[in-house]
This record gives sequence, C-alpha cells and structure tokens, in this order.
Amino acid sequence: MMVRVVQFLRPNGRQQECFTDISERCETSYVDMTRAGGRLTAEELTTGEISLCVEHPEHGDFDSRVVVNGPPVTRAIEEMFDAFDVDRFRDFARGITEEETTGAKVIVKEHEQEKNDG
Repeated sequence: MMVRVVQFLRPNGRQQECFTDISERCETSYVDMTRAGGRLTAEELTTGEISLCVEHPEHGDFDSRVVVNGPPVTRAIEEMFDAFDVDRFRDFARGITEEETTGAKVIVKEHEQEKNDG
C-alpha cells in the first residue's frame, strides 16, 4: 500500500510530500495514525542515514528510527506501524503520560462497574 511521507529537505527543512510502498499488514495502523492527527516523516541526515518518525505535528516525535538509506527504510516504517498503538498515540497527542493514562483507565473501569452493580 502507498503511504504519505513528509520529507524534510536540506538545508532548511523545507517540507515535501512523497509516497512510499509498504506492506498491506500496516494499513490499519497507518489509517489509525492519520485519523488521530499523526504523520510519517523522513529526513536524510548529514551522515547519509535516514531519520524516520511517526509524529504529531504539534507534539513532536512519538516513535523514530534511524537507518541506512535503501530497503532498511521500508522495514523500519513497517516496524513502527507493527508496534503502533493508537490509544497511546492519542494520549501522547493530548500530553497525557502513561502513568496518568493507566490511572484514568482504572477510574473508568471502577465507574463502569459501579453503574453495572447499581
């Protein structure tokens, strides 16, 4: 499947939209990420390596990889989407820490149980 990548170009970080082909198994995670406000970015470093990120434009990098240019780029993108958790990404985008999220989920479950018992 073709996915959109925002590429940051040297020397000034100008953004350019491009597309790359990744495995169909990543479709759900990619769609979840974009619907949650995320995007996939790439930047060639001065070393020639490629920095890849799943990011939220306002909150920064959620996940990243640095790989050599070529086939490892596709593998790294697929790895990020294989590991992608949309709930954690939404929490990240709202600025909620993992500890706060865990506590909030416990409170919601307790409240739901009280409603079911009552």
